[in-house]
Amino acid sequence: MNTTVAALKAEELRETPAFMLENANRAHDLAEGLLQAFGDRIRIEVVGLDSPRGIWLALRHRIGKGFAVVVDGREVVRDPFRFEETRAAVERALASRALQPA
Repeated sequence: MNTTVAALKAEELRETPAFMLENANRAHDLAEGLLQAFGDRIRIEVVGLDSPRGIWLALRHRIGKGFAVVVDGREVVRDPFRFEETRAAVERALASRALQPA
């Protein structure tokens, strides 16, 4: 990495609000755990609330501020501090898909 890129990266980290870094780390840890638990049976999409899709999802699912996980477009897990809450929601979504006719 050249020095200009390193300097820009350092500046970006300094200017990023702490809650955004915390949410990014939480999203990463959660995604990593879900991929370990479910492998290729799931698809993970990280959407920021500041994007057009993020705004639409927040309005549709009444997310508001904070960290939330939308599972299969149906169930919302708000501020999932425990992995098991999200894992259970994914298991329910996978089970309901298995019951649906192809």
